[in-house]
Amino acid sequence: KVKNKHHALRGIEKKELCQIKKNNPSIKLSELAKQFECGESMVNEILSNSNFWLNIDEDSAISTFKRRCQSSFPNIEEALGLWVENAI
Repeated sequence: KVKNKHHALRGIEKKELCQIKKNNPSIKLSELAKQFECGESMVNEILSNSNFWLNIDEDSAISTFKRRCQSSFPNIEEALGLWVENAI
């Protein structure tokens, strides 16, 4: 048995996946997984966050990233960002 090679999807590909599912609700997860060369669990996870992926701007940086890094301390990061803006 040959193991399938899966790869991480960029944000723009995740948006495309969500649009396909939205336009064709009867399509199976396995068909989407085969089309995008990823696992069904990944397709399910992406579709559970479909509102986020459908609303990303195709020109934004997140559309090219394969993974979304979440901050451990979002409040501190936001405060630091405001401090830097005010200092400049």
